[in-house]
Amino acid sequence: MLTDIRILAIATFAAAASLAMPASAATITSYKVSGWSMGAYTNDQTGRFSHCAASAQYRNGLLLLFSVTESFQWSIGFSNQDWNLRQGREVDVDFRIDGGRNHSIRANAVTNRLLRGRLPDSVELFNQFRLGLRMVVSLNDNAPVTFNLTDTNVMLTEILQCAHKYKDYTDRRDNRRNESERDFGPNTRDDRRPPSNERAGSDGSFRERSDDNRVART
Repeated sequence: MLTDIRILAIATFAAAASLAMPASAATITSYKVSGWSMGAYTNDQTGRFSHCAASAQYRNGLLLLFSVTESFQWSIGFSNQDWNLRQGREVDVDFRIDGGRNHSIRANAVTNRLLRGRLPDSVELFNQFRLGLRMVVSLNDNAPVTFNLTDTNVMLTEILQCAHKYKDYTDRRDNRRNESERDFGPNTRDDRRPPSNERAGSDGSFRERSDDNRVART
């Protein structure tokens, strides 16, 4: 039986104009959509399509990320170059959209600077992200951080199209992405320095700037 998100993905794909496939269709590409950095990625071992991801940089120093896999499982992620997380660490993530009910998930440290957590298979929540204005997030009971959900409708529609488009893709050439980028998406590499006035401690604590409700896209 198809999951709710997969049914929504197929419906969205059919309703919206799909991206044109490049003539060669030999590689999975990265591109921009309404200020979001988009990308499609393969599994490094098999070369098969793994996921599509979208990311945007915020003035609070955090990168907000979304990902949809080949089975249309979706995830949310947060990255900060000032973090020093123990890889595999679990973090409680509480968030609410536009003052709605609180959602709680568990995220894992994929790298020392990147957290990723699976989102529930819920069309209601998906549409809240699409149509909402602001999301307030707390990581491990730290001070809440606010994200403007600017152009998330366009981005999430696109990321579903991307996953549908590449779900049967196999990369047969040795042109795989590096490990940190492949884990979630673009702009999570350790050599990037997002704008931030405060540095996290060596324990990987989450300290943010106060102007976190304004988006600054790269």
